Amino acid sequence: MVENHSTIYVPRPKITAEFMDTATSIDLNKTKLLLNGKEVTDNATIDPEGVIIYKSWKPLGLGVHNVSLYLEDIIFHGKWYNWSFKLEEDKYLPIIITIALGNKSVVYTPYPEIYASFADLESGINITACRLYLDGEDVTENASYNYYYYEVGLQAYVYYFRYQPS
Repeated sequence: MVENHSTIYVPRPKITAEFMDTATSIDLNKTKLLLNGKEVTDNATIDPEGVIIYKSWKPLGLGVHNVSLYLEDIIFHGKWYNWSFKLEEDKYLPIIITIALGNKSVVYTPYPEIYASFADLESGINITACRLYLDGEDVTENASYNYYYYEVGLQAYVYYFRYQPS
């Protein structure tokens, strides 16, 4: 969730809002979501339980972005809710956390498993742009990859590749 006045580093953030009306029901047909003054309601998912989610198809530019949400109940009481966030450039490179069969490893099998885990503390990893090379050859296509969430000191999704030559 992108909170009011927050600074983010992800150019395609998930904009989420939870809403409810304790006295009457929200008229979902009257709900409007604007991003930087442009209505994006048609590209948002609105859950009748009180959640709206929008993720931009195109990356947002650096700078301040404004979000407006209009809600109206079934007895025509409506209100705009506004918040903003700032998108800044990610200044940190992804980090390698572990490498199995690292530099100068001695191996006693012709088919060793190669493992590497990596993370980015701000914007995340574009896994489709990651590559694993073995002796100068791109072996990414034959590697498996996955991720897990790590939250002890650093909060990040940690991705990893596993590759075993055959």
